[in-house]
Amino acid sequence: IENRKVHIFGFFEGLHRAPDEVVKAIVAHEIAHVIHEHSTKMREKSYWVEKLTKITGTVVGTLITGHPDNATLEQASSWTNMAILPRYSQEFELEADATAVQLLKKIGISQPEKSMRSALEWIKANSSSEELGGGFFSSHPALADRIKRVSDD
Repeated sequence: IENRKVHIFGFFEGLHRAPDEVVKAIVAHEIAHVIHEHSTKMREKSYWVEKLTKITGTVVGTLITGHPDNATLEQASSWTNMAILPRYSQEFELEADATAVQLLKKIGISQPEKSMRSALEWIKANSSSEELGGGFFSSHPALADRIKRVSDD
């Protein structure tokens, strides 16, 4: 998502061959990210996590060594972002899935949950194992969990 424009067609090899219900669900999911301003929220969280890490690192570094260590501060900031931000990103993905179902319903899809499940299953079948999500540092929840969650809603 860039300047409120949704770019999705570079994400998945072969998306142009996917069934229409899959494409509609994926587009609805990406539009949901725009509706909820997820990229803006993530940039804001990243900014504040980085600032707080640097402030904390500067104080601790100065107390321990008498001066801050910029290389260590940059590394700590990077690690902190990697540890904290994926949790927010995973929440955003789940929110976008739920909103996508609502959007599909609004455009007249008779079984929006089924369409969203089909899209997630298509992604799962067309992704490499490292792209399936769900790890601590992963930006996306596990696809199996997302499929189950859409089924339960």
